[in-house]
This record gives sequence, structure tokens and C-alpha cells, in this order.
Amino acid sequence: MPPRRSSRANPSKENTTEQKSKCNGITEKEPDQSWIIDNEILKDGKILFTTPIDPLFLVLPYLQKEEKSGKFMTLDQIVADDSFPECRRLCNTSGMSLLKEISDVKGDDSFKAYRFNKEKTLSWLKEKANRLADKMTEKDICVSGSSHSVNFIKSKKSSVTSREDFVRFAHGVVSDFISEDLSIALRDYMGIPVIIPKKEIENEEPPAKKQKTGSSAPTDDYSKEQSKPKAQTEKKVSTAQKKLSQVDKSGMKSLSSFFSPKPKK
Repeated sequence: MPPRRSSRANPSKENTTEQKSKCNGITEKEPDQSWIIDNEILKDGKILFTTPIDPLFLVLPYLQKEEKSGKFMTLDQIVADDSFPECRRLCNTSGMSLLKEISDVKGDDSFKAYRFNKEKTLSWLKEKANRLADKMTEKDICVSGSSHSVNFIKSKKSSVTSREDFVRFAHGVVSDFISEDLSIALRDYMGIPVIIPKKEIENEEPPAKKQKTGSSAPTDDYSKEQSKPKAQTEKKVSTAQKKLSQVDKSGMKSLSSFFSPKPKK
């Protein structure tokens, strides 16, 4: 089956002991790895983890795909994908009897048609998230730093796990099985606030000096006559200098005249 965040096939397997669930497969493989089984070496070192999954999660993308038409369709018309023909096996699982949880249903037991109902789907997803949050609260499971969900961010300052932390984590887990737009709608439906962490800036450098823009040519026009500087303000005159200026200097010689050479006769 194709996972919600990728177009690659997601191996799924029917649970033969309980038809109400499917198995979601996750394949892990490291380079240059093999298995030793008895006296043989198996070259393929892949390991497949399987977990039970509600089959409604697998049908949900197909219901959403047909939402634009607004028409009621039979299940075999809805669950059809040429790229993944095995998806038709979903129609035979007993879990399809619960399609009324995420869709509108018309018809009787002999013939039924379905249409995606967003409000029902959000209510169904919210119930699953709350049940998961309740179970994690009961088990006192640590949810700080271990979530791979893009929607879960734990504050470093908080030391006690609150109910909101468990609900946020549970929303992240459920979001791994639904589309991104439905995940955002579920977050709003559950009233989970968006947390934007403040980035800590260390060794912050001062901003670089702003460079001058434009030409580096001189801006002064030297071809024109420069304006003359304003006359300097008059210096302050002392009282002695004022009295000296009032003395009659006629017939008086300057002091420098006594040191000048005498004229030749």
C-alpha cells in the first residue's frame, strides 16, 4: 500500500487470525548485512517489522481522493489503484463495516455507497488520539525528545509531562497515518496550539557596516569657484588693550624700530 507521505509501496499483509486489522510493514536494511540461518547465509539482510493497523486508515486516502466529485460510490469503485492493484483486498476485510465512522452511507446490506465525511473523520481521529494519550498517561510513557513527529516540540524548561504534551504527541502519532492537510485540520479540531520555538543565537556577531552605494567618484564640483568661508568672529579684547587703544600714539615709535640697524650716513 502507498504510505501517505510517499508514493513508494508500503508492504501490508493480512492478519489471518483476526480479519479486523491489517499489518503495516516497515523494512529496515543496512549495507553489507546478512543473516546466518542454521548452516546457511542469507545474503538479503533486510528485516521487516509488522504492526497492526486499522484498515480504515488505508481506505481513507481513497475516500479523500473522490471527495471532489461529491458523489456516492461503491467501495470497489473507491478503492481502485492501477499502481497498487492489491488494494482491492481491503474491500473484503471486516473492518469495512465501520466505514460509517468516516463517511456518509446510502443503501442497505445488499448494496451500499459511500462518500467522504470530513466532520465524521475528524471526530473518529480525535477519539483515537485521545485514547492513545490516555494510555500513555496511564503507562507514564516519556514523550520528550523521542517523538519523530514534525508537530511535536517539547520545551527544555519543562520537567513535568502535562496532559497537553501527551495529546500533542498522540496527534503526531496519528498524523503518521493521514495526509498532511488532514493532520492540520485535526490539530485545529482538537484545539492543539501551534508552538514555535525560539532559536537561541550564540556568539552573535555585530552587524556588518553598511557599504556605500553608488559611484565612488568625488561629489564636489571643483570647476566652480568655491564659496569663501565666513569671516571669523572678532576676538575678545581685554580692558588693558582697550585703554592702550585710547592713548595718542602720534610721534611714538614701535618697539621693533629700536632693534633695526641704523641707516648709514
